[in-house]
Amino acid sequence: MIGSKPNTISGWETGGRKVDLDDLKKLADAYGVDPAALLFAPPGGPKFEAMKEASNLIEDMSPEHAKAWLELGKAIVSKKPAT
Repeated sequence: MIGSKPNTISGWETGGRKVDLDDLKKLADAYGVDPAALLFAPPGGPKFEAMKEASNLIEDMSPEHAKAWLELGKAIVSKKPAT
């Protein structure tokens, strides 16, 4: 339905592969939902709203800017203070 190979989809389902943003968008379109809904954030919650906003922002970015933005997010997450 989205043009991905069965072994790729199986990898997503088992956690062996990560879904890239293009595939996430294709999946969301196929299911008729916002991409944030596929990331297990409860609808209406703060993370859901943040993911909706992030999805809208990334739509307007070039692939290079989107990659740089995601790398920034990964750097922020990796520097979370220990709890």
